[in-house]
Amino acid sequence: MKKVLIAVIVLAAAFVTVAMVTALNTSSKLFKSETPSKNIVSRELALGDFDEIDASRVDIEYTIGTPGKAILSAPDNVIDAINVDIRNGELKVSVDDRTNYNGKLNATLKVSSSSIKDIEAALSAHVDVKSPVITVEKLDLNASTSAEITIDSVVCEEADFVTKTSSEITVASLTCSDKAFLKASTSANLSVGKLCANKTEAESSTSASIRVNSGKTTKIDLDASTSSDIEIFADYDFGKADASTSGNINLSYDKLTERATSTRGRIRFK
Repeated sequence: MKKVLIAVIVLAAAFVTVAMVTALNTSSKLFKSETPSKNIVSRELALGDFDEIDASRVDIEYTIGTPGKAILSAPDNVIDAINVDIRNGELKVSVDDRTNYNGKLNATLKVSSSSIKDIEAALSAHVDVKSPVITVEKLDLNASTSAEITIDSVVCEEADFVTKTSSEITVASLTCSDKAFLKASTSANLSVGKLCANKTEAESSTSASIRVNSGKTTKIDLDASTSSDIEIFADYDFGKADASTSGNINLSYDKLTERATSTRGRIRFK
């Protein structure tokens, strides 16, 4: 009986070993590592209209204009792995994850649409908006995981800008008829050159930074925590600020109606 049991255990162990080796061999065939070549090729794509962008790893050069044609440029051993698709008004650009490309892809999509209301960039993608954005609606920007979004000029009803995990959003001029909401976390940066809004809300945390260089806003509501910074050098009429856990808030003027500091948080005036 013991011999039979031992034989069964040996056979089971052999079966598990064979299964593991087969799985590893299959995995190595499905997933490979490759370095993008220096030979850049271009491909013309026919696309429909869209008003949202979701980009991952691939850079986007976007302009507001006539939709229909786009140009994709990428290394010759990468271009076939790039997926470009439009679904329900959203342009989605991503890279097939079955190949691990070492370093930056050096891939760029040049594309246009009639309007834009939402941009998401992730995994080192850089979305560069070449045209002024003017909309009577809300504009959403979201950058994560070392991504970047840059826009020269925005005019909208409401702005909702969020950047996190070492990402960056840079807007030279932002005008909102209603509210501007700015949020940065986990070593991310958010910068606005000139801001004009009825109300400005800003939240920073975990070594992130938010900066507004100039402008005018009626009300401010600021919250900086965990070694993060908020610098608002626009004029404002009134508002509140809360700095905690080594968070820092810097303002041009002291017009605050409410303020709070705790655990080495600081509120200072220029």
